[in-house]
Amino acid sequence: MLLSAFAESVGAPQQAAGAAVAVAFVALPYCFARAIEGIRHEKERGEKPLIRVSATKRCPDCAENVRDEALKCHFCGFRFPELKD
Repeated sequence: MLLSAFAESVGAPQQAAGAAVAVAFVALPYCFARAIEGIRHEKERGEKPLIRVSATKRCPDCAENVRDEALKCHFCGFRFPELKD
């Protein structure tokens, strides 16, 4: 009885905000749990993480960063000298 009286006195924007908060309390923990589960499975299978970090070098012509494996700058076309191992 008290709850229905409260619901009638609250306007539509307040009800929508309350519903959004309720959904957030359910959705956020679910998303975090799924992310942690994915990371755990990734480690078990020995896969590389989705974020790839690679070393870069700076182009001497245009000063843009390009990957170390690059033979040519994709910004200006500068050709890097091939290193002999």
